[in-house]
Amino acid sequence: MDNKPNVNIGVQRFDRIREQNSFYIDKTGLIKEWWETGSDVTLITRPRRFGKTLNMSMIECFFSNEYAGRSDLFEGLFIWEDKSSEGNYKYRQLQGTFPVIFISFASVKTGDIKEITAAVKHIIANVFLKYRNIMKSEIFNDRDREYFNNVCDEMDDVTAYTAINSLCIFLEMYYGKKVIILLDEYDTPMQEAWLAGDWGKSVFQSVPFMHRKASLWAIQESGMAEGGISGGADQGEEISPQEKDAVYLPCGHRFPRR
Repeated sequence: MDNKPNVNIGVQRFDRIREQNSFYIDKTGLIKEWWETGSDVTLITRPRRFGKTLNMSMIECFFSNEYAGRSDLFEGLFIWEDKSSEGNYKYRQLQGTFPVIFISFASVKTGDIKEITAAVKHIIANVFLKYRNIMKSEIFNDRDREYFNNVCDEMDDVTAYTAINSLCIFLEMYYGKKVIILLDEYDTPMQEAWLAGDWGKSVFQSVPFMHRKASLWAIQESGMAEGGISGGADQGEEISPQEKDAVYLPCGHRFPRR
């Protein structure tokens, strides 16, 4: 039987690639680099089809408690075999131990400000829907549940702007650990607005939670997140990556690991 890996073009989910024995170039060293650098926010700016989404999926699979016990996804890869100076496999102990919020704006394919606003609110509402069962816990009160239920497609802009920060608080209360936030295609709505001629002040007034600084406010200012990664093709405020090694260097404020 031929056990050669398949070349699966276009698949952006790390777990599917590993489960289907698809050809994969090991990029798990990015997990170690990001973790040990200890940045609040990491901005990855690279051209389309460079592999940003796949790398973020890899990070989700490694840290997310939804993938707890999925050592099979990483066995044989760099991060799983890496040892500390004491000879311990310390990264094996981290796999599947954090609540992770993964948000993608890739589907926001409209340049109309009202439609962009509605689409982003729908995405945020779906993220909340994913975690709705945590509200059954007695650690939350009726006010918490009321706020949680108010995060929906029809929510106002203020609720949308603060929603991710609030979800970080809820998840930390429930799991007892700070949250890792992954924001993919953060620049897609802004590019669509640019192409439609609606770039500028109207974007930031109508959709304040889309701007990359605002959308990761939950990480930098609230203290409720362990860290976050944002990926997009927008080259504004470049972060000086080391091109020769294809390594993404984190940017943001340093902080001690908790």
